[in-house]
Amino acid sequence: MISIEAVIEVEKLAKSYGKIQALKGVSFKVYSGEIVGYIGPNASGKTTTLKILAGLIKADFGEVKVLGLDPWENSLEVKSKLGFLPEKPIIPLGVEVSFLLEKVAKIRGISYPRREIIKLSQTLDFKDYLNVSIGKLSRGYLQRVLLATTLIGEPELLLLDEPTANLDPVGRKLLLSYLKELSRRKHTIIISSHILSEIEATCNKLIVIYSGSIIAKGKLEDLAIKYGLPISLTLTGKDLEVKVNEIRKLEYIGRVLFDYKNKLIEAQIESSKLSEFQDFIKDLDLNILKIKPPSIEELYLKIMEDVEIE
Repeated sequence: MISIEAVIEVEKLAKSYGKIQALKGVSFKVYSGEIVGYIGPNASGKTTTLKILAGLIKADFGEVKVLGLDPWENSLEVKSKLGFLPEKPIIPLGVEVSFLLEKVAKIRGISYPRREIIKLSQTLDFKDYLNVSIGKLSRGYLQRVLLATTLIGEPELLLLDEPTANLDPVGRKLLLSYLKELSRRKHTIIISSHILSEIEATCNKLIVIYSGSIIAKGKLEDLAIKYGLPISLTLTGKDLEVKVNEIRKLEYIGRVLFDYKNKLIEAQIESSKLSEFQDFIKDLDLNILKIKPPSIEELYLKIMEDVEIE
């Protein structure tokens, strides 16, 4: 049963290309303001999913709602509300950057396109290339322009397939910072990428697809608990010099560090023991300042390891 609460809602989605099953009953939800990392091995179904969500191809089976609409039956309306960056976009090479962006802005119904173009070119740092022909851009600046065609007008939903491809470290930092700012303003973003460190730097939720099926999904700390990976906690409170020794006595505790300068305790624990540990530190009158889940790379490798064992 599809609801209207989620920005994206997918149920039992299936898609085949001839005898190849690209998607095998995929189901997930994405809510307003989430930045979701959609990851998996090559040819696992990521790009097919994004194309269905963008209304570019039709699913063989299942239900899809994007912003409350079927993206295939309401293709024009859905496309006007989202920005989609495909991995291999087709783009005219003989026009200038500003001309291309003005055309995209008009399609999006943006009242003052020039103002939007200047703003975005400054945000992604390609303002000196607005009058340059697309075909003369380096790969890095071409990627910035492609991102601009996706981001112009700040669509409420973004579907990004390998968005940092060809970007230098400065370009990556600018983009990821901008995406996090959009998320704070309740824009919803799905990022498909093989660069897991960038997923970790931006995403608050993870969906893992393998051979056309979703094998894991949820918040990072919840997945850490499910797969039994350690998590790191930052603790605050009084008399930390004494209480840190009590924490070190716990059987399920890992590394414990006391930050004398900032008066903090850093403790690594088995994720399955989080509730028990919370009760323990409550008796010590300590508070959790921050919970840090394992790296996405650690989590991803553990998830894939479990799949291969099965």
